[in-house]
Amino acid sequence: MSHPVEELIRLCQKNDRKAQYALYGRFCDYAMKICYRFATNIEEAKDMVQNTFVRVFTHIHDYNPQKGTFVAWLHQIALREALAVRRKKTNWQSVELAVLEYTDRQTNEDIIDKMTVDDMESLIRKLPESQRIILLLYYFDDCTHEEIADILNIGVSSSRSRLTRARAELLRQWTQLQCS
Repeated sequence: MSHPVEELIRLCQKNDRKAQYALYGRFCDYAMKICYRFATNIEEAKDMVQNTFVRVFTHIHDYNPQKGTFVAWLHQIALREALAVRRKKTNWQSVELAVLEYTDRQTNEDIIDKMTVDDMESLIRKLPESQRIILLLYYFDDCTHEEIADILNIGVSSSRSRLTRARAELLRQWTQLQCS
């Protein structure tokens, strides 16, 4: 019989290994979806998920249901873990970004609407890391530019310009894909 999440959390707070295993089993796929978007490969994503749950179980006493759901709390931990791994592998301050401009915004938005999910996922993985992460945070994690700037320790204007460049690069790659 499956325990409610609240019961599993209470048992995990008592270091119950079976409850930890059950909580992990219930939310592992959810954490993987978050981490995989930021990982360079599946093995890195698995490491991110494992580290996420180490943090969850280490800080399970800090979880407060009055402040939000467990899923929201887990989401933040997984997101921060994935970004920490990316940050270790990239010196954000030294990444040089080429200036890409595009003028016909309406045409660009129409093109994006025509992309399939598979096209989008494949092209996102090809973006430079600094652009890819901002695009994922903005569109998939619904972070504001202020939140992104805080998470990545960059300026709000840098977040906006990187998102603009990421969109332009996505459109360039997709157009190239359609022409070939």
